[in-house]
Amino acid sequence: MNKKGFTLVELLAVIVLLGIIAMITVPTVLDSMNDSRRKALQDTAYSIVQAATSYQAKLQQEGKKSTFTLDFSKSADRDVLEVKGELPDAGQVSVDVNGKVSLALWSNDIKTCVTKNKNSKNVVISDTITSQSGCVIK
Repeated sequence: MNKKGFTLVELLAVIVLLGIIAMITVPTVLDSMNDSRRKALQDTAYSIVQAATSYQAKLQQEGKKSTFTLDFSKSADRDVLEVKGELPDAGQVSVDVNGKVSLALWSNDIKTCVTKNKNSKNVVISDTITSQSGCVIK
């Protein structure tokens, strides 16, 4: 008798191999996705720095108060800066009279804070801040 098909043992072996492959690849893919989201938040922060600097220059040109702080948890403050992309869930941006920007921005999706000191040009992804309440301008 010549029967064509797979035995139960062969099917189980294939399922076990697929499970092992999934266990190896899923964490790697999830880490890559999380890393991409963190970098996107950092890029958004750079865009916000640029928009805040432009907004401050516009205020100075109009002869208005040139220092300001924006709170991204307030809907009115979220619309002040013209920024492309998805804004962070919370955080603050502060610009001094010299146009130096400091910020601390929080994303609920990835539980990450990015910060920038007014004396630095770099936006830093903070691994030590693990809650929204800790994500503040220093």
